[in-house]
Amino acid sequence: MLINNTNINILKKAFPHLDDRSRKPINVLLKLTELSECINDISNPSNLESCSNMYTPINTEELLRDIRPECPKEGKEIIDLILNFSKTKDFYNTYKTLNNLTQATSNKTNSAMDLLKNQLSPEQLERINELSTILNSTHNFSEL
Repeated sequence: MLINNTNINILKKAFPHLDDRSRKPINVLLKLTELSECINDISNPSNLESCSNMYTPINTEELLRDIRPECPKEGKEIIDLILNFSKTKDFYNTYKTLNNLTQATSNKTNSAMDLLKNQLSPEQLERINELSTILNSTHNFSEL
């Protein structure tokens, strides 16, 4: 067989160095080879079975970080907003967990929030108070 992986790899490496007239048929050949490989993968039941066994959940934050550089300015702003909201949600969940732990151990004099406040600068403390107000109002709104 004239077309094998070695020959295809050689053509892929040589492709940028070809003239325009030679590139078109080589490009068609490379694309047809890729299509043939896809069809073989789909038509082989063992490949499909192994795919169903390899399910991994999607890491949404990683996905957004990876596609962000390809987005226009407006898309980047939306992705940044989503990522910041996700970080805020994680921070709030951590706060709730710490707060529950300190309430469970009532012999401690400081709450989780007091411990956190002692570690923050005044600007950070102001930001936390703003976020806490927003999250509490959002939580109260969702209960309606």
